[in-house]
Amino acid sequence: MGLDGKVAIVTGAAQGIGHAVAWELALAGAAVTVADVEAEMGAAVAAAIRAAGPRARGAPVTVTVSDCPVRLEIDSETHREPTRCLV
Repeated sequence: MGLDGKVAIVTGAAQGIGHAVAWELALAGAAVTVADVEAEMGAAVAAAIRAAGPRARGAPVTVTVSDCPVRLEIDSETHREPTRCLV
């Protein structure tokens, strides 16, 4: 899966399945936004990904589900590139 130059936002990426998906996307070449309500944990995951070489950044996120659709709010100062993948 070649994702060089693509941007991916992974919600719940501070731990569990989201964490694994963030790493896989980063290793495939994507610039990953590690989005999680646990901002400090997300920032730590992003730092670990960056330390291994790929591009990553942490972003505090709020996910709201009322009836539908799901609303995802990410700080626009943190995320400025067009997104190609949302997990």
